Order: sequence, then structure tokens, then C-alpha cells
Amino acid sequence: MLLALQPMSLLDVGFQLSFLSVAGILLFRPCVDFLRPRNRLLAAMVSLACVAVAAQAATAPLVARYFHLFPVGFLLTNLVVVPCTYLLLGGALLHFSFSFIPVLQGITGNVLSVVAGFLCQSLELFAGWKWFSVAVHPSWLTVVLCYLLMGALLYAFFCRSRRAVVVSFVTAVLLWVNAFFMDGRVARQVIFFRSPASPSVLFVQDGGKTALWNAKGQLAAPVNRFLGEKGLPSPQMMGNLSESKGIVEFGPWRVVIFDAAHWQNIVTRRPLAVDVLYLSRSSLGGLTHWSELFQPKLVVVDASVRRNARQHLLEEIKTKGWPCHDMAVQGAYILR
Repeated sequence: MLLALQPMSLLDVGFQLSFLSVAGILLFRPCVDFLRPRNRLLAAMVSLACVAVAAQAATAPLVARYFHLFPVGFLLTNLVVVPCTYLLLGGALLHFSFSFIPVLQGITGNVLSVVAGFLCQSLELFAGWKWFSVAVHPSWLTVVLCYLLMGALLYAFFCRSRRAVVVSFVTAVLLWVNAFFMDGRVARQVIFFRSPASPSVLFVQDGGKTALWNAKGQLAAPVNRFLGEKGLPSPQMMGNLSESKGIVEFGPWRVVIFDAAHWQNIVTRRPLAVDVLYLSRSSLGGLTHWSELFQPKLVVVDASVRRNARQHLLEEIKTKGWPCHDMAVQGAYILR
């Protein structure tokens, strides 16, 4: 029904992940029912863990592709998030139902505030652990092979098919070869990291030599994880791009890291054709004619852009008819 009303929802990351997680719970849950112990408390904990594993397994390939992260500690997160979510939802209903009893409404409001604060502090604590998530950079082929493997394994489990077992084995071998020999190689690419506190763009040469543009002139956490995973040395810093006004010619691509300071009083007869126009919170600086300066094949809007400003940018980009990658919704972007 949702797709009938809004067919473009199929391309929305939130829509994809929501339906994949539900499908994962419905399909994978029966596979682990035999693990449920007789003790009710243990059964509840195992059930919660199974739901978390099922949802994570179904969404992991797509999350890795869009956000370039695999949350190793998702089980620990769910042990905190799921109970707190139930408390917040139930508490919110009670809070509104007590609207005619100010004393009880105040008590439920205080309880909700404590639970929400505990949830936020817990998530911040988990996010600060280095081992909590692993940086991954799978290709679309890897993602497709992951889902083919899941489908073959489920078919083998439910139908007890030998052919499905063979297909699963072949898919697993192809997945291993692709992941280790194709995804693992260092190829020329430009990576726009989703790092709201410190917008970063990493230029990677074929040989592994890297150069970094960073809004604050320092390595952001996602950049560090990527460099550590690939065994690459610390990059050459590219904080000052004023010589080329933020226009970077890199291999076959022309990338513009837009900074309003370079373009305040410049008017062009025709827009400059570029491959990627990158806009961060510090980019615009009140400049209103930025969209008349370039003709991009893609506009990347960084997660650091504030919500109101982002909404205005997205509307203007849509009016221009330009493809757009919103990092706040779609995660990091790799040009290769």
C-alpha cells in the first residue's frame, strides 16, 4: 500500500531497512526456536537476542553498504534499547492519559525523562568504544551475494533441499572471493565520510597514497577506521584548497569542495560542469547564487548541515533536477 501511494519510497534507506528487519525477524526467527530454554527469564532473554540477531542479519549487508559500518556490539545495544523503547512507548501513553491528573502526569514525565536520558547516555557510551563497530566497504556485488546466500540457506533449512545446500556453498565461495580479493584491494576512489562533527573527504590513489580534506584539519574517527582497516598510512592534509578554489581534479573526476569564501563575488557566464559538488555546514556562508555556479552530476549534502538548511538545500537541488546524496539519511558516499 505504501509503494502504491509513494513508489519512490522504495529508494528510501529507512524504508528498505524497516522492511528488511521485519522480514528477517519473520524468516530467521523459526530457525533458532530450538534454542529457547524452559526457564521463563532465560527464554525472554534468548528471545530478545534472537530477534536482534535476525533483524541485524537481514539489514547488515545494506547497512554496511550505505554507512560503511558493521555494529559488532549490536546485541549489547539491543539489550538496552529494546526495554527502554517499551518503557518510553508505554510511559508516553500513560503520560497523555494522565493529562487531567497533573500530579501523575508530572511523575510519568519525570520517569520518561530518566529513561530517555539513560538510553542516550548508554548509546553515547557504546559509540565511544573502538571495538563496537567495524569499518567495512562492500560493493553492491557483495551485498547481492550476501542476500543470495541468506535466501539459499533459508530455502535449504525449510525445504531440506540438497540443491539449495550446493547453491549456498557456491554462493559462499563467490562471496569470500569477492570480499577478500575485490573489496579488499585499494583502488582509486573519493570517500565522503559521514562525520557531522568534522566533515572529511579522502582521496585515495591506486597505490594506496591518500590525501585528506577536512573541515577542522584533523583526522575524523571514520577516516581513522578506514585507514586502519586498509593498512594505509596517515594522509597528506589538504586543508587549504584556495589555489584552485576548492576544485579538485582527481583522475577522471572533477570534485568541488564548495566554500562560499572563494565564490562570493564571482559570476560565471555558464555553470562549470563537475562530477560531484560537496556541500557541508561551513560551505554556504549565506551565499545564495551557489547553484548558478556549477552543473554537477551529483550533489553530496554532508550530515553536518543543519536540518532547516538541509531541507532548503534539498528543495533547491530537487528544483534543479540534480541527483542528490543526503549523507544524513544515506550515509557515506564513495566515488569510484
